[in-house]
Amino acid sequence: MTTNVAEVYNWVIRGLKGMPLVAILEGILHGIVGYYQKRHATAVLHSTTVQTSYCLKMMEYMNEKSKKAQDHLVRAFGVHEYRFEVTSKPKGGLGTDCRVVTHEVNLGQGMTGWCECDCNKPKLLHVPCSHVIAACGQLGMPTSPFVSKFYGKDNVVQTWTGEFRGFRAHDDFTVIDRDLRVCLPNMDLLRSLGKGGRPQTRRIRNNMDEAEVGGPIRRCTNCEEYGHKAAHCPQSAAGPSTSHTGAGQAVHGNLGDQDRYME
Repeated sequence: MTTNVAEVYNWVIRGLKGMPLVAILEGILHGIVGYYQKRHATAVLHSTTVQTSYCLKMMEYMNEKSKKAQDHLVRAFGVHEYRFEVTSKPKGGLGTDCRVVTHEVNLGQGMTGWCECDCNKPKLLHVPCSHVIAACGQLGMPTSPFVSKFYGKDNVVQTWTGEFRGFRAHDDFTVIDRDLRVCLPNMDLLRSLGKGGRPQTRRIRNNMDEAEVGGPIRRCTNCEEYGHKAAHCPQSAAGPSTSHTGAGQAVHGNLGDQDRYME
């Protein structure tokens, strides 16, 4: 199973795996610095031009969920708490689930920053789902208290404000020690040198795998030995077997009886 951390690591070092160690480290450092510079510039531009308290991704998420919440049917059920039943609009369409789904939404005592829904998205993502937004729309309550502070513009800008320092000013790390032993990999083990295809399995095989190596094991009907068929039996080349001889005598005997009756 490939995790997200492994995917990110492969994305960072792509194109650098065949380089020396110092070049790999320098390439990773330059890539991360460029990534931070781009993200920081985008976050600063959004915080200064867009009049919202969310970051760019959260603003797009809230706009999408607010548009979806307009199609929900909301019914109030709470007495001391703001409890609602929110019925989603059937999706319809060919090959989709057309069932009507109803979720229970609890907003607690109001603008406390806590909400709960059966879809568990507010608990997992720390942002209101479309059902919570629909309930807030019926009450005339803003949805900003239910959005985590980590999605704010100021916090996103602070995320990408870290500073980096290069290492070339201290040393270039290219001095070679002639007395140091260098361990080179075995080039015959590389699959890219005319040995393409998937890697071979290293599982320890036993007698259960014999049939998989050469196909199904066949048994000769003549000598009852394994490994060949009756058409390629070595005893057939030496002489007819007992079963063939008996069959031949039976055939000749039948022919003799026919000749006798014909006389």
